[in-house]
Amino acid sequence: FFDKAKFIPNFQEKCSIESAVILSNCANGLFRLGEYEKAQKLNAMAIKAYRSDQEEESERRFLGYIDVLNNMALVCIKLRNYDGALRYLERAKDKFRSRKESTDSIKLASMYNKLGSVYTCLKMYDDAYRSYFCAFQGLVRHSAERSAELSKTFYNIAKVLYHQDNASKAIEFLEIALEGDIDVEMRGSILHALGNAFVRKSDYD
Repeated sequence: FFDKAKFIPNFQEKCSIESAVILSNCANGLFRLGEYEKAQKLNAMAIKAYRSDQEEESERRFLGYIDVLNNMALVCIKLRNYDGALRYLERAKDKFRSRKESTDSIKLASMYNKLGSVYTCLKMYDDAYRSYFCAFQGLVRHSAERSAELSKTFYNIAKVLYHQDNASKAIEFLEIALEGDIDVEMRGSILHALGNAFVRKSDYD
């Protein structure tokens, strides 16, 4: 992936959406293989390709650019570069919100969930809570009342509350999260968090 992508013909002179898509796809492949530093380099090249393309901004270019910013943030998280992840996610969020016709609240909610995760890693719990609450609002507007993404958001909010020593409120959100359409792994994570919250609350029943 990496060697082939580096030699896209005339990349420096003529960047295009096609070049950006190839680079982004290769970066995703490397990410899945755990080659995070190489994925980071290709994502950076893809971002440059999207920004250098002189064509009028199409929906394909717009969404592709958003995706590669999100992917770069995920790479930064894997490399424990949380400040970098925050910058890329903020750029993706601002770019997405700049289009008044962008009504994909699920996609925006996913960005807010990622932002919340990064803020949590940085121990900026108030910012994390605000991000997760924005994700919740977007999902509710989409009528995703029992979706897996909404359950994940409740779980994330509960983690922040736990860190803020509000175990009782965390338990409430975790119990709501269990009601959603979630997979076995997510259910296990929620139940584990519930156990920790009950212990912190000194409720061993």
